[in-house]
Amino acid sequence: MNLLPHPSAAPRLDFIDALRGFAIAIVVLGHALQYTLAAPDDAPLYRLIYSFHMPLFMFISGFVYSGAKRSAYEELRLKSRSLLLPFICWLPVTFVWVSLGPMPVTAQAFVVRVLSAPDAGGLWFLWVLYLINLVVLISRSFAPKSAMATAWGLWLILSALAIVRPDWNLLGLKLLCWHLPFFLVGIAFRKANGAERLRPTFALACGLLFLTALPLWVRTGSSPLSPYLASLPSVGAMIALRAFSYLTAFLAILATFSLFNSFAHRIRLQTLSRLGRISLEIYATHIYFLAAAVAILASPPLPDQARVALVFITSLAGALCCTWAIKLNSTLASLMFGSRHAASRRLAQREG
Repeated sequence: MNLLPHPSAAPRLDFIDALRGFAIAIVVLGHALQYTLAAPDDAPLYRLIYSFHMPLFMFISGFVYSGAKRSAYEELRLKSRSLLLPFICWLPVTFVWVSLGPMPVTAQAFVVRVLSAPDAGGLWFLWVLYLINLVVLISRSFAPKSAMATAWGLWLILSALAIVRPDWNLLGLKLLCWHLPFFLVGIAFRKANGAERLRPTFALACGLLFLTALPLWVRTGSSPLSPYLASLPSVGAMIALRAFSYLTAFLAILATFSLFNSFAHRIRLQTLSRLGRISLEIYATHIYFLAAAVAILASPPLPDQARVALVFITSLAGALCCTWAIKLNSTLASLMFGSRHAASRRLAQREG
């Protein structure tokens, strides 16, 4: 099965950059809420953002995926440069950052922590997206006529492992298991020309259903749905809760995607589009400025809303300045952002 739509099947979708910009903005805002508020999971905005923000990135990456145009070697080389290389190069920076904090670790302990749980090392999104691309690459290499079915089969195997060992995240396999469906559905959505079929009423319907489901969604702790699943075996209850989490995320993704698809061409979204073109760079750099802002603003008696806003603005502004500074040196930009120059960076982003 061909993973891609025919080149003439759909026009270039310029709203994707704006959608990426929105996605990275809510990632930064979510982190500002997480590290500023004493109990972020009690904040409705935080729960709303965390119910779908990273799945949205994975869906977009799947939607713009074009790896089937290249040979397996070319695809592996591109993804290693644009995803794996930045992940590796930012690890020493993260180690220094952690070492300067209140809970320093040794280099050996840091490496062990990253291997056992890549989300502890900073840019886990890049690593997981790299693994997802490997799954798709393996699927189309060994089963070119049924690549999507093979990829879904691999996901089922990973899901079974996650059920057997729910606390196991070696090399990010748990993260891979959770995020892979969003990428695969993004590919299928583009192949089916889904963007051309969306209407504002669909966005409204998905949005209302999402807001209905959101109060029942939890990031940590016991789910409000658990009492209704008490009669099920523990594995059955786990599967039901995971299915509900997927449903909640997909409703938010489809509502957001539909809104941008329907209205982006009518509204000037240049700022979001510019952020979207450097979403990787912002993702890689904002956390360091966020940590500094949280520490500096910890003492002044400010309302939570003002503190969150200041942390968000400082993080985003710092990331933009840091991105500009790094890109002054092409070699450094190649290492930290995975591209040789701005043009190839944009190409790599559009290719997922």
